[in-house]
Amino acid sequence: MAERIDPKYLEGLKFNFAEQRKSNKDGREVVTNIPQQRALTANDVLDWKDCGDKVVIVTADGQKITVPKKADGDPVGSMTVADIKALLDEKKIEYSKDAKKADLVDLAKKASAS
Repeated sequence: MAERIDPKYLEGLKFNFAEQRKSNKDGREVVTNIPQQRALTANDVLDWKDCGDKVVIVTADGQKITVPKKADGDPVGSMTVADIKALLDEKKIEYSKDAKKADLVDLAKKASAS
């Protein structure tokens, strides 16, 4: 069996799926698909590859995600998403609320460098 991915690389990533809801429209049954998101788990990962400084993940919902690995001694790379967002808020740096962890790490590194 293939080695399971380390959950730290899945932190902050989302799995997309649709929830079906049945309703009656003009006297007939209609199925509507409602898009949903939830946290990505190791069971959602079809395949992954360690490429040295990054990890490439393929998920069951069709996403191909590249996640940078933290460098040794890199305090920002080892922070949680919540900690990074708190740091960005503290430095009054704007970011998208649904930004991926990799994007937040880049912003936090720039903020801590200045």
